[in-house]
Amino acid sequence: MTKVELAEVLKESDFVSIHVPLTNETRNLLSTKEFNLMKKNAIIINTSRGGIIDESALFKAVESGQIAGAYLDVLENEPVEKDYFLLNSSKITVTPHIAGLTEESQERITNIISDEIMKVLEGKESLFLVSSDF
Repeated sequence: MTKVELAEVLKESDFVSIHVPLTNETRNLLSTKEFNLMKKNAIIINTSRGGIIDESALFKAVESGQIAGAYLDVLENEPVEKDYFLLNSSKITVTPHIAGLTEESQERITNIISDEIMKVLEGKESLFLVSSDF
């Protein structure tokens, strides 16, 4: 595997899927400068956090044809109003950010947490870091 800079990834990719936490360093990680690097057929997918993408710059890039479109599971401000500008683009698809809120995922999370608590109580090693130093 070869590590490459974000600019190179953006220049070469047809699809860019975002998977980063929202921090001071990642806020507006993708904005006008980054969109200008991308291919005209590029699609952005953001399922990580709202605020990673400069939404105004994204809208302009998509509507001007700078990039082909976007699929967003997260937005900077949720819930959005019905007249939110990103919802008015036929090239941007916004889905409800429900992440782990399905019945199946909640059951699985409950089972994992219960199993890990039992391991710790039995003195066994947990899959996750457990610290009593608070």
